[in-house]
Amino acid sequence: MAKVSSREFWIGQLRRSGGLYRVLRGIWRKLRSVALGLGRVFLPFPKGTFSLHKRLGNGVAEGHVFFVSQQVPVFAPGSLVKRSGLNQDGFQPWPVFWARVDRARLSGPNLVLLDDRRRACEEAMFGREYARFDASYNSLVRGIPLRLEGNWTSIVGRLDDGYWHFLMDALTRLHALESFPPDTKILIRPHPAPWQRELFELFGIANRVVEADFTQVELEHYYFSSFTSMTGAWNAYGVDFLRGKLLPHAEADTSREKLYLCRGADWTRGIANDEEVCALMRSRGWKILEPEKLSLREQMGWFSKASVVCGGHGSALTNLLWASPGCRVLELCGDNFVLGSFEWLARCLDLEHSFLLFEGDHRLAFKIDLRRLEERLDNLSL
Repeated sequence: MAKVSSREFWIGQLRRSGGLYRVLRGIWRKLRSVALGLGRVFLPFPKGTFSLHKRLGNGVAEGHVFFVSQQVPVFAPGSLVKRSGLNQDGFQPWPVFWARVDRARLSGPNLVLLDDRRRACEEAMFGREYARFDASYNSLVRGIPLRLEGNWTSIVGRLDDGYWHFLMDALTRLHALESFPPDTKILIRPHPAPWQRELFELFGIANRVVEADFTQVELEHYYFSSFTSMTGAWNAYGVDFLRGKLLPHAEADTSREKLYLCRGADWTRGIANDEEVCALMRSRGWKILEPEKLSLREQMGWFSKASVVCGGHGSALTNLLWASPGCRVLELCGDNFVLGSFEWLARCLDLEHSFLLFEGDHRLAFKIDLRRLEERLDNLSL
């Protein structure tokens, strides 16, 4: 979870203006697009994109395609997935593969693979249509790259920060690691958080990770591993991979608790009256949990044995990854920030998911109507 930054605060203030915010955002995007377009012509930016998956299919590259699509279930029109309007049940077909590239040039803050014509790998940026959002695609390619001998792979990418993105978008790229030589090193973002180091320990790769404190590197042998889905989209393969690798390390716990995930007002998309909600849930026999204060093993232990989980939309609900089939989930959301990520995660794991929407403010925070919450809890016999 992340606290509200000054940038987010001022953007929130602008959002309150409605039309003015949309106009200013449109002007900024247009100016930025024009500037980058001109820069791409005259300066050493990446020059377009290429598909490594197509090269693999044409026999130009060595590697393996695990599958080209994941079957997605049908979501109802009133579901969070559909309400979001983000096509979170779409983005198929989505090929999942690995490919070997020798003398590979990786460039920019996100270490995107470039070919010998300075084109950027589409699959390293969530697809060609999303390249414009990637910092590496919008960064100059200059200087002599650091050369690293041996076998390498990377989990550095545009969305590799925060609990949800690191697990679902970055760590799932290790799904192909067993296909690589056993001495393959893994490039990671510099200065990993303690919980990320714990993940590396649980994966058994702590001695193989190397912090990439550079933006230009040439690797003798690079084993590119694709993302297992578009970020925030249906990803049953990634879910199964993470559970198989990590759940055996869950701290043993035989309790079947009802868990409420405490989420104060100072978090992004926070709950304005969280103290009141905590008091209410405590009076009804719920365990109040602050996941960010627990080790990963402890979080997995609590969630794997939980009978019911309730909490505001946020990264703490990523821990539904560890829940057992039949666990009931009540997600609390602001009506101005609707995402179906945890709804589809629940569907992957056969959890019983429901939600409540409350009016969100310009900071994307919302206040829980305690009467509505109690009514829902009564209806669910919780």
